[in-house]
Amino acid sequence: MFRVCKTVEISAAHRLPGHPKCGKTHGHNYRITVWAEAERLDCNGMVVDFGKVSDIVKQFDHTTIKLNPSTAECLAKHLCEKIPNTTRVRVEETPSCWSEYEVYP
Repeated sequence: MFRVCKTVEISAAHRLPGHPKCGKTHGHNYRITVWAEAERLDCNGMVVDFGKVSDIVKQFDHTTIKLNPSTAECLAKHLCEKIPNTTRVRVEETPSCWSEYEVYP
């Protein structure tokens, strides 16, 4: 089994309607780590192209996250579903506040 990992940093805004502290639009400097796995490498000898991982994650850079709800949990799941061969995504809002989504076989 091959496994690769890529970390991308972005700045983005979100809001959580009805939440007492996060109801207003505010931003984070997110640190997003993507794990991908494959039994076989693609025609380029890769599990997934790191550039493709960056491109997908950076679609959220300097935007307002438009997921419903726009939580770290939902962002992790969304990215896991969009990036090929991804098995786990970690979304850090701060060094002490993060969420992970993992695909189980």
